[in-house]
Amino acid sequence: MPSESESLALIVQIWHIFFGVLGSILNLSLVLLAIFKSPKIIRLYSTFIVNFAVTDLFACLLDMFIEIRLLPSPNEATMTYILNGFCTNFGLTTCTIGLTSALFALLHMTLPVTPVYITIFILRRRIIKTLLTSHNSMSKGTKAVHAQLLKALTCQADVMQGVGGFRSRQQKSN
Repeated sequence: MPSESESLALIVQIWHIFFGVLGSILNLSLVLLAIFKSPKIIRLYSTFIVNFAVTDLFACLLDMFIEIRLLPSPNEATMTYILNGFCTNFGLTTCTIGLTSALFALLHMTLPVTPVYITIFILRRRIIKTLLTSHNSMSKGTKAVHAQLLKALTCQADVMQGVGGFRSRQQKSN
């Protein structure tokens, strides 16, 4: 009968593998859809989708490979990384390279988001201003396109605010 720590390690390993495989399949599907099925109108945007999907696919594969666990110290001054994945079969250097690659992928996915959201808020404000100042001179089709874009930008901004609110509540509860 396995001990409690062995059972927990097995559960964590299954968790990493399940979400790693699921994320890999979904991101690979997204890459294929963005490359082969995206309309010509959004071809430039599909380049961004492919970029982020490939990076996320890479992060999912690395997560299965290194299976990182973070343990905070008792006074929360430092974090300890424990690598339990398949990389342990190849040595410490391989795990270190995998961890460095995973951290780079994380930075690649998170750092570009800030300017994107700033741009979303700027575009949203400009569209609202344009709609208010030239409401009478626009055709119905133009108004509909502007309204649809404004709705998409508002949803995108709400997602960011929802995630930010969730994270702040999590930090307050800890």
